[in-house]
Parts: sequence; structure tokens; C-alpha cells
Amino acid sequence: HYPLRRQRQMCIRDRIEALDHRLSGQIESLEWRLNGRIDALDSKLTARIDTLDKEVADIATRFFGAA
Repeated sequence: HYPLRRQRQMCIRDRIEALDHRLSGQIESLEWRLNGRIDALDSKLTARIDTLDKEVADIATRFFGAA
């Protein structure tokens, strides 16, 4: 009876370890994808902010004249 219980415990442990390994890989993959998307969005937002800054400066120059 004891060897069967031990074997069952080891089987459960092995399944848990395999699942943990698989989930860890999936989480790492998601992190890479999310970081790439965050970097892309950051670049787009930075470019848009730069464009808006220039537009505001042009409007201010037209409205208030050259400083």
C-alpha cells in the first residue's frame, strides 16, 4: 500500500512541476510580447507629443509673434 501512495505522490508532484514549467514559459512569452507593445506605444506617444509641442509652438508664434 505504501509504494502505491508514494508513486501517486510522485506522479502528482511531476504533473505540478510540468504545469509550473509550462506556465512559466507562457508567462515569460507574454511578458516579452507586452514589453514590445509597451515600447512601441511609448515610441508612438513620444512622437505624437513632439508633434503637438511643435504645433503649439507654431500657434503661439502666430498668435503672439516671434519672441
